[in-house]
Amino acid sequence: MTNLIHTGNKKILYLLLFIVVFSYFLWLNSTPSFTDPDSFYHAKASELILSSGPIKDFNWLPYTTLNDVFIDHHFFYHLLLIPFLLLLPPLVATKLAAAIFATLAIITFQWLLDRFKIAYSFIYTLILIFSHQFIFRINLAKAPSLSLIVLLLFIYLLFKNKDKWSFLVFALSFIYVWLYGGWIILVGIGILYFLINIILQLVKKVKDKKYYFKLFFSMVIGTLAGLIINPYFPINLKFYYQQTFQIGLVNYNEIVGVGGEWYGLSIFELVRHNVFSFSLFIISILLFFIYYKSADAKKTLLLAVSTIFFVLTLKSQRNIEYFIPFALLFSAYMLNSYFRANKLKISLTDVKKYLKNNRAHTIIIILFIILNLSIVLAANFKGLKNNLRKNYTFNQFEEISNWFIDNTSQGDIIFHDGWDDWPVLYYHNSENRYIVGLDPTFMYLENKRQYWRWKNIATGVTDQEICSTIADKFDSSYVLVKFTNKTLKEHIEKDALCTLVFENSDGSIYKIKY
Repeated sequence: MTNLIHTGNKKILYLLLFIVVFSYFLWLNSTPSFTDPDSFYHAKASELILSSGPIKDFNWLPYTTLNDVFIDHHFFYHLLLIPFLLLLPPLVATKLAAAIFATLAIITFQWLLDRFKIAYSFIYTLILIFSHQFIFRINLAKAPSLSLIVLLLFIYLLFKNKDKWSFLVFALSFIYVWLYGGWIILVGIGILYFLINIILQLVKKVKDKKYYFKLFFSMVIGTLAGLIINPYFPINLKFYYQQTFQIGLVNYNEIVGVGGEWYGLSIFELVRHNVFSFSLFIISILLFFIYYKSADAKKTLLLAVSTIFFVLTLKSQRNIEYFIPFALLFSAYMLNSYFRANKLKISLTDVKKYLKNNRAHTIIIILFIILNLSIVLAANFKGLKNNLRKNYTFNQFEEISNWFIDNTSQGDIIFHDGWDDWPVLYYHNSENRYIVGLDPTFMYLENKRQYWRWKNIATGVTDQEICSTIADKFDSSYVLVKFTNKTLKEHIEKDALCTLVFENSDGSIYKIKY
C-alpha cells in the first residue's frame, strides 16, 4: 500500500483502508438475515458457552454421530464472539463480528504484501476486494475469515523465521486447532514448506543446508498441543477423522444432499468472476517456469498452495476463500521478483507514454477493463448484496419454535423435513431435539437405513403410513413441514394419524395420534 501511496503515515493508511472496507462489508451485511443457516448455530453455541460453559453433551441430534462424538471444532471462534454478545443481541452481534473479521482478513493480506515489500501492493488488495465469490465466503458469519488471517500470519512466520525454535509458530498452530476444524490446512502448508526446502537444497547442492527442522517441529508440537490440551480430548481425534476425511475429503455429496459449498465450481465460472486474479495467476505461473532456475522455496510454496487450492475449488467451491488470496499472493511475490531481477520500474508517466504511442493496444486495454469492471462491479455491488440477504431471516421459524416450547416437553423429538433448517430451529428452541442437522453426512454415517427412511419421507418418495413410521422409527409425535414442501404436506394430510395443530408462512406442524 505504501509503495503505491508514498506520502502520509502508514498507520493512517491502514486505518483508512479498514474504515472503507469495513463500511463496505457492513453495508453488505446490513440485512436481518443469514445466507448460511450455520450462522444461527454459531450464535447459539456462543450464547450457550457464555451462560453454561463449553458444550460437551450434544443431545439435540440423537440420530447422528454427533450424539456420541461431538466437539466444538470452532471453539475459539465462539469465544471471540462472546464480547460482541455482551453488547448486542446474538444474531446482530454475530453479523457485526463477521464484518469486522472479514475486514481484518483484508487488512492482514495488505499488511503481508507490505512486509514482503511488494511494489504497488494495493492493486492486489483491490483485486481481492472485488473478487465476488471470495468476498461472499469471508462475509459469512463463520470462521473462514479468521482462518485466512491465521494462515497468512503463518506464511509470514515461515518466510521470516530462520532455522530456530519459534514460539509464535507454536502459538499460532495451537490456536488454529481450537479455531477451525480444518486445522490440517496449516499443517499441510508447513509440511510442504519443509519438503520443498529439503528438495531444493538437494537439487541445487547447497553446501550450507538449512532444513528448518526447528521451525517445522514448532508447528508440529503446537498442533499436537492444541489437540491434546483441549476440552474435548481424546474424542476430538475421532471427530476430526469424520469431519476432515469422511466429510471433507471423501465427501458423500453424490449420495447425500450436502450443502452447496461442498459442490464443485466450473473453471468457466471461476474465471468469469475472477478474471483479473486468474490472469495474473496464469502469467505468474509462466514466469515461474521460464525462470525456474531462480525459483526458491517461498515462490515454490506459494505456487504449490495456490495450485492445490485451485484443484480443491473445482471439487468444492468453499475452497475459493483460500485459492484467490493465495493465487494473488503468489502473483504478487512472483511479479515483484521479476520486476526487481530485471530492474523494471513502472511509473504512471511510463504507462501514459506507452498508451499514447500504442493506440491499438490502448483501445483493447480500455475495452477489456470496461467490460470486466462492469461484470465485477455488478457482481459486487448488486449480486453480493442480494446473495448475502437470501435464505433465513432472523425471525424465521420463531413462531413455530415458540409453539413447540409452549406445547411440548423438553427433550421431545421434532421430525423436520430440512436438514439445513436445523440451526435456525436450534437457535430459537434448544429445548427440543431434532432429526438431522449441520451436515446430513453425520446421520448417514450413524445409520444409513435411518437416513434413507428420513430422506424418503422428507422428499415425498414415501407416501404411505408416514405418520406411523415417524412415530415408531423416530420416536416423534410432531412433524414440521416447511411451507415450500408441498408434496410432503399433501401426503401427511391424507394420513389419518396426523392432525394439523399450527400453521404460518414458514410451515405447518402436525401432531401424531397414537
